[in-house]
Amino acid sequence: MKDKILQTMIQAEEASKTNTKLFLESANSLFNFMGKLDFIEKAINEMTLLPRYVKEDVSYLHLKTKDENAINHIALPMLCFCDINLHQLKYHLDTYGHCGIGINKQWAIDNYGVQPVNYISKDSPVMNDLSIGFNSFWKNSEEDNPDEGNALLTILKYSKPVFGNMVEKKDGISDPNGEFKPKNFYDEHEWRYIPRITPGSNFEFLNDGLPDQQILMDPDRLNILSDSIKDKMKLSLDNINYIFVKNDQDVHELSKFIMNCERLNESCRISLLTKIINLEKLEEDV
Repeated sequence: MKDKILQTMIQAEEASKTNTKLFLESANSLFNFMGKLDFIEKAINEMTLLPRYVKEDVSYLHLKTKDENAINHIALPMLCFCDINLHQLKYHLDTYGHCGIGINKQWAIDNYGVQPVNYISKDSPVMNDLSIGFNSFWKNSEEDNPDEGNALLTILKYSKPVFGNMVEKKDGISDPNGEFKPKNFYDEHEWRYIPRITPGSNFEFLNDGLPDQQILMDPDRLNILSDSIKDKMKLSLDNINYIFVKNDQDVHELSKFIMNCERLNESCRISLLTKIINLEKLEEDV
């Protein structure tokens, strides 16, 4: 009986690697949206998606360092994707921008361990237990049990509150003077790729409970850290499903860029052109 169960699990795993239409009630693509056409051009030119350090609000967990300093924000490198069907993208685009790339979801899972975010409700058992586990670890056993700490940290990296606050954004660009506004994060159906950072080469995890790390968490310093990340998501024609742009003008500009891109051969350029989606036209029909 155990052998049959094991065989069935192996067959299911093998099927998942070849079947690109396993997701019947969600998208078969994951979408990464950006604020500027320049970012899409850079991604195509290098055929990579680049993780960036992202600052996350974790105040809902009531975390504290060993010295009892509150940890309200963390920062870690990640690539964020949404798992939203095309006809429901409008509200996401208004916040994160109208330029983006859609990649094959199963390919991203198999090759980069992309993982859906665990959304946590306020005052839920999950929230309370995660808070207790982290605070107990930092207070009592940080040096004695590094594996326990890494396990907790992994859970934290892939966690987000169902509801929270977010600085106003327009087309993917944060307003420096913008106000924090309530946000339903669950609607984003976020997935994350979090690269492995080699110890000593960069920071895997920053938090504002430590004074020496707090200074590193301003936007300019996080950008500098982001530019030094070496682990990137490498793309190919087979795993790019869509290239999104805002309007006709962007279609023409991006098409011209692709046709003049010396790093790509002619067949690759033509194939990429067929993947361009004009979001203004798409919104007229969904």
